[in-house]
Amino acid sequence: MKKRLLRPAEVETEYGLPTGELAKKRVAGGDDAPPFLRFGRSVYYDREDLERWIVSSKRNSTSDPGTSQAKTLGGVNDR
Repeated sequence: MKKRLLRPAEVETEYGLPTGELAKKRVAGGDDAPPFLRFGRSVYYDREDLERWIVSSKRNSTSDPGTSQAKTLGGVNDR
Protein backbone atom coordinates (compact mmCIF):
# COMPACT_ATOMS: atom_id res chain seq x y z
CA MET A 1 0.00 0.00 0.00
CA LYS A 2 1.38 3.41 -0.98
CA LYS A 3 1.64 6.24 1.53
CA ARG A 4 -1.10 8.84 1.13
CA LEU A 5 0.85 11.87 2.41
CA LEU A 6 4.22 12.59 0.84
CA ARG A 7 6.96 14.98 1.84
CA PRO A 8 8.44 17.16 -0.94
CA ALA A 9 11.52 14.91 -1.26
CA GLU A 10 9.24 11.89 -1.74
CA VAL A 11 7.25 13.78 -4.40
CA GLU A 12 10.53 14.48 -6.21
CA THR A 13 11.54 10.81 -6.04
CA GLU A 14 8.19 9.39 -7.15
CA TYR A 15 6.98 12.06 -9.60
CA GLY A 16 10.16 13.87 -10.69
CA LEU A 17 8.95 17.28 -9.47
CA PRO A 18 11.97 19.09 -7.97
CA THR A 19 11.60 20.18 -4.33
CA GLY A 20 12.74 23.71 -5.23
CA GLU A 21 10.01 24.00 -7.86
CA LEU A 22 7.42 22.75 -5.38
CA ALA A 23 8.60 25.37 -2.86
CA LYS A 24 8.28 28.15 -5.47
CA LYS A 25 4.78 26.99 -6.34
CA ARG A 26 3.79 26.95 -2.65
CA VAL A 27 4.86 30.59 -2.33
CA ALA A 28 3.18 31.68 -5.58
CA GLY A 29 -0.01 29.68 -5.00
CA GLY A 30 -2.88 29.79 -7.47
CA ASP A 31 -3.98 27.17 -9.98
CA ASP A 32 -0.39 26.48 -11.02
CA ALA A 33 0.44 25.02 -7.59
CA PRO A 34 -0.50 21.59 -6.27
CA PRO A 35 -2.50 21.65 -3.01
CA PHE A 36 -0.40 20.97 0.09
CA LEU A 37 -0.82 20.47 3.81
CA ARG A 38 1.24 22.08 6.53
CA PHE A 39 1.58 20.61 10.01
CA GLY A 40 3.82 22.94 11.99
CA ARG A 41 6.89 23.40 9.79
CA SER A 42 6.37 20.16 7.86
CA VAL A 43 4.88 20.20 4.37
CA TYR A 44 3.00 17.26 2.87
CA TYR A 45 1.25 16.55 -0.40
CA ASP A 46 -1.79 14.29 -0.58
CA ARG A 47 -1.11 11.72 -3.31
CA GLU A 48 -4.67 11.99 -4.72
CA ASP A 49 -4.51 15.81 -4.86
CA LEU A 50 -1.09 15.66 -6.50
CA GLU A 51 -2.19 13.19 -9.18
CA ARG A 52 -5.34 15.25 -9.87
CA TRP A 53 -3.16 18.38 -10.21
CA ILE A 54 -0.78 16.58 -12.59
CA VAL A 55 -3.68 15.46 -14.81
CA SER A 56 -5.16 18.98 -14.83
CA SER A 57 -1.76 20.38 -15.90
CA LYS A 58 -1.72 18.48 -19.22
CA ARG A 59 -1.54 20.65 -22.32
CA ASN A 60 -1.71 19.97 -26.06
CA SER A 61 0.56 22.87 -27.00
CA THR A 62 2.41 25.76 -25.41
CA SER A 63 -0.48 28.08 -26.31
CA ASP A 64 -3.07 25.80 -24.65
CA PRO A 65 -4.21 27.56 -21.43
CA GLY A 66 -5.56 24.33 -19.98
CA THR A 67 -8.86 23.80 -18.23
CA SER A 68 -8.14 25.87 -15.10
CA GLN A 69 -7.16 29.04 -17.01
CA ALA A 70 -9.95 28.66 -19.55
CA LYS A 71 -12.45 28.76 -16.68
CA THR A 72 -10.94 31.86 -15.12
CA LEU A 73 -10.80 33.66 -18.47
CA GLY A 74 -14.46 32.94 -19.11
CA GLY A 75 -13.59 31.17 -22.34
CA VAL A 76 -11.93 33.02 -25.18
CA ASN A 77 -14.58 31.86 -27.68
CA ASP A 78 -17.49 33.29 -25.64
CA ARG A 79 -17.36 36.61 -27.53
